[in-house]
Amino acid sequence: MKTTKRAVLSSLIVGGIIACSAGILPARGGLMLVLSTDGKIAPDYIKVVITAPGGKVLLQSQYDLPATKLPSTISIVSNGDETASATIVVSAWQRSPAIALDRRDAIVTQIPTDRVAELNVILSAVCAQQVTTVGNEAVSNCAPGNTCDSITGGCTGANVSATLLDTYEGPDPSTDAPVVIPPVEDACASGSCVDSQPTDSQPITDAGPPKFSFFVTSYKGMAALADTGVGFGGKLDYEGQKGILGADRICKRLAEKSMPAASAKTWRAFLSTYNEGGATIQHAKNRIGTGPWYDRTGALLAQNLTELLQTRPGTNALLRNDLPNEDGVPNRAAFGGTGTKIPQLVLTASDYAGNISLSDAGTPRTCGDWTTFDSGGFGSGPRLGHQWSFPGQDAEVSWTTAAMSAGCDPGVWNAEGGLSNTVAYYGGYGGIYCFALEP
Repeated sequence: MKTTKRAVLSSLIVGGIIACSAGILPARGGLMLVLSTDGKIAPDYIKVVITAPGGKVLLQSQYDLPATKLPSTISIVSNGDETASATIVVSAWQRSPAIALDRRDAIVTQIPTDRVAELNVILSAVCAQQVTTVGNEAVSNCAPGNTCDSITGGCTGANVSATLLDTYEGPDPSTDAPVVIPPVEDACASGSCVDSQPTDSQPITDAGPPKFSFFVTSYKGMAALADTGVGFGGKLDYEGQKGILGADRICKRLAEKSMPAASAKTWRAFLSTYNEGGATIQHAKNRIGTGPWYDRTGALLAQNLTELLQTRPGTNALLRNDLPNEDGVPNRAAFGGTGTKIPQLVLTASDYAGNISLSDAGTPRTCGDWTTFDSGGFGSGPRLGHQWSFPGQDAEVSWTTAAMSAGCDPGVWNAEGGLSNTVAYYGGYGGIYCFALEP
């Protein structure tokens, strides 16, 4: 392993406890992220998001160019745990109009405790084809766990073992900009083994953890992920996960596409199950934590389950009557904003209280706990909720329970009909509600 020297023009330092090691003070080991370009890309600014295991954001900042000179560095300081890891997302942007020019992901493991490893991220124009602009987020076109290769422009694995990286030898961050790390005992006692202490040398301060923990899946998002091209129907298997776990993975993937840092959170679908994996009944309300929950824009939906489990959820009038999708857009507006037969119904298999809704005979209507298109016959599909409300429809305004699905086959409602035995028969597309356990 060689040792490299590098002239660092700007030192952007973030100290943090990457993993818990109670009673041990942080060592002077860690990871130095070195940002540069290949000279063929000219971004107006760079965004950096660094998260630790458990989902806490160590850094979420934007650095304007040329005010920030490249190459520049960001230092991540370990607390002495040899198993420490961090996930890093770097994106390069054109300002007007806002277009993502490149995105790189690195899942760095085994951050050293006795030296500072150097991770170089060289932004390049050849990676433009591997990034898509969605709102103000850069979404990777590579499969999960992969990133763009700046040499070939193709996709390659994003996992990096810091033990194989060269040692950084530049200005010492511990002397140029001292890092203040909180007591390890305090961080671990609260259940969080990660913290962040940005220094005055940062041109833009740490924005803190983004608040994003609720959305209803858009039809566009579901159709893009599903093999059918029109959504999943009642069979929610996805990325090797079956049933309810596949639904959770769908939530995670759509959240990540809208906000990369949100993938570090624990996402759960608001769906009830009857006998998942041999277990007993699982009510949707018991899957989603205790709140609070925020939409993609950071607006509060509900503080707790009591506020959430009303006919319309929460107290925010701007959200509760037209629930937002993964991009923070009111989902009725996404379908044109008018009419009563645009696809408004969402899968829940639940009643008003968020408990499982069974047939009159006490049999489950969960599409085989979300593993099959076979509902057992017309009218035997799962219970559906209204993602937006229509004045004068009384009980049907409930976001958790409003109608019964005709079946479990995939489909999207249209005026021509022909949707027997699908989740779309009464006005839907097989959308689901997604909640994160972390705000």
